[in-house]
Amino acid sequence: MILGRKPWAYVATVAVVFGLSVPITYGAWLLFELPAVAELRPHLPLCTGIYVILGGIGASLGAFIYRSRLEKYRIVKQIRQGN
Repeated sequence: MILGRKPWAYVATVAVVFGLSVPITYGAWLLFELPAVAELRPHLPLCTGIYVILGGIGASLGAFIYRSRLEKYRIVKQIRQGN
């Protein structure tokens, strides 16, 4: 990969960060006192889990596309070498 890390590290990182977006957004909504936000709290764990799964699937697909197609291009090789 571009930064020299293992593909699974990218997938895991993206999945966790994607999952964290749900509670962080919920916290921001609470901070700004949006109406009826408290009604969403019971659904927070389910939505977070779904986002983790979707983030992992998306990152896996992106890593697959990168390894199978993109890393062969000259510009990508130059970026990896720092030129």
